Amino acid sequence: MKLFAFDLKRPLNIIWGILFLFGLYLTTLYHFLLFHSISELFSIVIAFGIFVVAWNARSLIENNYILFLGIAYLFVGTLDLIHTLAYKGMGVFHGQGTNLATQLWIAARYMESLSLLIAPLFLKRKFNTTRIFWVYTITTTILLISIFYLDVFPICFIEGIGLTPFKKLSEYLISFILILSFLILYKNKTEFDHKVFQMISWSIFLTIASEIFFTFYIHAYGLSNLIGHYFKILSFYFIYKAIIETGISKPFHFLFRDLKISEERLKKEKEKVQKYVDIAGTMIIVINPDETVALINQKGLKLLGYEEKEILGKKWFDTFIPERLREKAKHIFARLISGEEVSEEYFEIPILTKNGNERLIAWHHTFLKDDEGNIIAILSSGEDITEQRKMEEELRRSRDELEIRVRERTVELEMALRELEEKSNLTIASNAILNLFARKTSKKGFLDELIGLIQGWTNCRCVGIRIKDQNQFIPYESYVGFSYEFWKSESFLCLGTDQCTCIRVVRGNLNLHEIPFSTSYGSFYCNNLKEFLSPLSKHDRTKYRGICLENGFSSLAIVPIKYHDQIFGTIHLADERERLVPLKKIEFLEAISPLIGETINRFNLESELNRNYETQRAINFLLRLSLEDISIEDFLKGALNIIISRSWLSSNVKGCIFIVEHEPNTLIMKAQHGMPESIQIGCSKVPFDSCICGKVALTKNIQFTDCQNDRHDFNYEGIKPHSHYHVPILFGNRTLGMITLYLNQDEHPSQEKEVFLNAVANTLAIIILRKEWEEALRESEARLRLLSSQLLNVQENERRQIARDLHDGIGQMLTAIKFKIEEIIYQKDKKEEKLKEESLQTLIPIIRESIEEVRRIQMNLRPSILDDLGLIATVKWFCREFGKIYSELQIVTDFNLEEEEIPLPLKIVIYRIVQEAFNNTAKHAKADLIHLVMKKVDSTIELTIEDNGIGFDLQRVLSIENSPRGLGINSMRERTELSGGKFSIKSTKGKGTTVKATWPI
Repeated sequence: MKLFAFDLKRPLNIIWGILFLFGLYLTTLYHFLLFHSISELFSIVIAFGIFVVAWNARSLIENNYILFLGIAYLFVGTLDLIHTLAYKGMGVFHGQGTNLATQLWIAARYMESLSLLIAPLFLKRKFNTTRIFWVYTITTTILLISIFYLDVFPICFIEGIGLTPFKKLSEYLISFILILSFLILYKNKTEFDHKVFQMISWSIFLTIASEIFFTFYIHAYGLSNLIGHYFKILSFYFIYKAIIETGISKPFHFLFRDLKISEERLKKEKEKVQKYVDIAGTMIIVINPDETVALINQKGLKLLGYEEKEILGKKWFDTFIPERLREKAKHIFARLISGEEVSEEYFEIPILTKNGNERLIAWHHTFLKDDEGNIIAILSSGEDITEQRKMEEELRRSRDELEIRVRERTVELEMALRELEEKSNLTIASNAILNLFARKTSKKGFLDELIGLIQGWTNCRCVGIRIKDQNQFIPYESYVGFSYEFWKSESFLCLGTDQCTCIRVVRGNLNLHEIPFSTSYGSFYCNNLKEFLSPLSKHDRTKYRGICLENGFSSLAIVPIKYHDQIFGTIHLADERERLVPLKKIEFLEAISPLIGETINRFNLESELNRNYETQRAINFLLRLSLEDISIEDFLKGALNIIISRSWLSSNVKGCIFIVEHEPNTLIMKAQHGMPESIQIGCSKVPFDSCICGKVALTKNIQFTDCQNDRHDFNYEGIKPHSHYHVPILFGNRTLGMITLYLNQDEHPSQEKEVFLNAVANTLAIIILRKEWEEALRESEARLRLLSSQLLNVQENERRQIARDLHDGIGQMLTAIKFKIEEIIYQKDKKEEKLKEESLQTLIPIIRESIEEVRRIQMNLRPSILDDLGLIATVKWFCREFGKIYSELQIVTDFNLEEEEIPLPLKIVIYRIVQEAFNNTAKHAKADLIHLVMKKVDSTIELTIEDNGIGFDLQRVLSIENSPRGLGINSMRERTELSGGKFSIKSTKGKGTTVKATWPI
């Protein structure tokens, strides 16, 4: 990266620069003030020069970076000028020392560095020069007032001491600001000429070097001051090279290459315009005021037969206009170029091609103007109408013949107009359907408004739309004009079992005598139904339901609704008046039928997506509900509520859920909603193969029963006519239960409803099984807990018996032996018996140890004091004995309950927990204090054992396999929980351990 590369090809300039700097140095030998004044004036002149160049070039450049710097350097130069006059020894400002000049220096440098930092902001934006002038004027004025009058500007130099911390810190801060300005400049370097960018960068870094040297001097004429001014001179020299010299001698490189960029843009725009002109379908030409050609497009070149270079610059009228019309064309051009208003919209003037042929051109003209509104050229577009004129001549010759033919075609045109009107009506109808589809959010709403539109288009009183469902029924999804009795009779026709014309239209197989009344699209229409049926035989009449004739309809039409050539519904028109369904109306409906089919199909897809979403929501709800700690009855009530809340099942749903419990092959009602009391009582238990629910439990298939085929085994009061859905809850081949829903009497089976109900039933089967398994597991755990408790009681009873046997049997015998031997020893007086006495004497310690061992075993198995004196006395005795063994432990006890308040089965449990907790503390805790609290709070016994030991990681100890300490903790927990209590332990490293057990009483 050649960031700081600069031209060294002019060594003479470098030599002159060195001589100049050396000359400045020589001035310091004479007087430092002379050196300072010359160096400062050098930078001041350059600063003012930057302003002059930038100000005068402001109208030539798009970016305002240089203009901003020019204004800034005007005020920087002003501060530098005052700094020069205020320098120590100049005598301009009497009574002021080095501090004044230093303060002015810091103010100028802050202004310069901040200006360089802010300037890049104006690379691509404009600013108000007056406002900027005011900002800098006010800033400069405030700085001068704070220095000269208010004396609030910080002191920068103290005589005899040197620079103040503020001055040094300011120099470093200014250097940091300059570094930031360079980074921003570097980020936008593509906006500058490369050499200009280099020189500005050098200027910034030399200014930084200058500021650093100005932090060293301790008097105004010091060496670091000299070097700092050298760097400042070089910094302003590079600014001079970048802006003043470049802006005057090499204006092309003047910071921003606006002119070059503008030229490139202009060239690109010209090329773009040329492309647009070339693709135009007409001849386009630009003629200068001197009648020469400035531009011509490819269409013009093709018409004339010339190359572009053969035309550009040539006199247009003298070269490419026929001689007989040149003067006329020149006269028109002169009027146009002078700006005279011309009434003619266009002119027809021929052109001469390269091969000498003439082509008649219809010319349209417009003006090309400069920024001041002066006409600089005429842009003409010409359309070749030669062939058009020939055709017009041919047309004129054929006019008479055409007039005759026009009369003949009048009728045809009228027919075409009618056809066009029909197409227009079709377009209007299509737009109305599309608009209706866009406005309606449900199929029902769409169809309800659509039949109103069809009624208006056809003028028929009765209109209905049938849609085929998955069960091969064709119910009316929407209708208008038909009576309720007619709808009730005709709404649930089945394609598999019923016969009528509407059935055959949907199937696509009309009878032979219906074909003359049909269209190729498959529609059937009849304008006199009585005449259509009268010639039919009695056998043929059986293929018609006759309901339309019974309702007095004369005009009848059935138009299939298709989607991708598949019929899935019909439009049904009917009216008592004759001849209301002519072929034109049928063809009109056939034309819009595919669009209706498309919209209905989209509504069906949306409905299917919504049902799938509702199904998934219901399943998710059931799964969440199953995780709650509730009974199976409450769960099934929640499940039933989520089922009946689906409004699309029916408008008023009632229902219940059965499950198979302990009685095999029997449904038990566990949840119901809205069911009459008679059903709640009569159907509380339903054996398999009894009533509809029991039969479905055996068949294991979902069943729909309408109100007409409803056959209950029991008679219930207060039940209105209704239809049913019976959904078995199955797991494999096992019937777990039944969902029974009571719907409105006019409902019919639906595959969508059955898919939803089956999904819910499958989910319920899994959850019911899980509930059964959970209940079985809880019962197993309860039995295991009871067994463990019994085993623990047996163990304690065995220990009690062994302890009693040791105490009352072996212990008593050993004690008797001990006493008897001692008695024999005390009674021996003879000398010859001394040897036997000594042998008996050795047995006494052994017998004593045996007695103590028997006592220890007996106490460990079950301390007899527990049965004799109770738990509190036993625990106190245990604490005393434990304290004798572990003398370093201080044991504090606190008993706030009576012995009678402690249930007998809990006494040994509490004693074992105390025993285990104390042993764990002695072995592992390294504690010096154990605090035991036993109290009764309300109806609860609380046992708390706390030590101040080292504590431990409870999770780690319990996770270590076969850990003795973990086994001890688990033993305490198991004893507590098996006796009906709750156990907890808390331990923190360095803070001790607390064991707590509670029992309700």
